[in-house]
Amino acid sequence: MLIPSARPGGSLAIPGSPARQCVRVSAPAAPLRHRPLVLCAAEERAPLPSLSSPEVALVAGSVLLSVLVANRLFTEELLNSQSRADLIATVGATVLLLEALTRLDITPREADSVPLDGGEVAWVDPALPAAQRRELDWAADALTSCTPARSGP
Repeated sequence: MLIPSARPGGSLAIPGSPARQCVRVSAPAAPLRHRPLVLCAAEERAPLPSLSSPEVALVAGSVLLSVLVANRLFTEELLNSQSRADLIATVGATVLLLEALTRLDITPREADSVPLDGGEVAWVDPALPAAQRRELDWAADALTSCTPARSGP
């Protein structure tokens, strides 16, 4: 992108900034033009964050929902058209939030192992039949093996 330069020398000499490429353009003589036109390349700028970034989309969706709620609370008389527009805007903001949450890379951390306090507990009544005791022992073992708790030293 070329932008007109304020300096006729063909370069911008701003201390501390890199030199920019400029081109002198010869234009047809115009009665009001006293100096030649110099076009310089625009500065490279960092791109603005877009809605493709999950963080920006989360903020935008949250702000949109907040504005919709505030508008709804402070409106004295609600029209049918406003209700329909609010519904469409709410669906749009919700979709934006949900889509951003799906793109957000959340990595859960492993839970720390915790030693168990207490003594041994009999999980089953000895009066139960053997098949039911085995099933209850299996269920208790499955539950305790899925938690980060450990017994013993």
